[in-house]
Amino acid sequence: MPACRQDEFNTFHTFVIQAERRDELQRHLREIGIKTAIHYPVPIHLQPAAAGLGYRKGDFPATEDQAERILTLPVNQSMSAKDVETVAAEVLDFYRN
Repeated sequence: MPACRQDEFNTFHTFVIQAERRDELQRHLREIGIKTAIHYPVPIHLQPAAAGLGYRKGDFPATEDQAERILTLPVNQSMSAKDVETVAAEVLDFYRN
């Protein structure tokens, strides 16, 4: 969970997790109507705009691992506490089964 201080008001626009079997989890959530996203599925050093820099797959293994594991869960001002609990419960349920 992101750290929040008592004297701050935070408005999150993304809630990103690292997930084993990310694509399967995303499919599971989509099937029950929970929208997710994969932001930056291709690491920056492998983007066409960075081709001139000469980087290749394997040059930044941690970044490449992240690109394969990150999944953005829904988060917005209109979600109720029950909505948040449902998303969390479905993620947990996926990994329990």
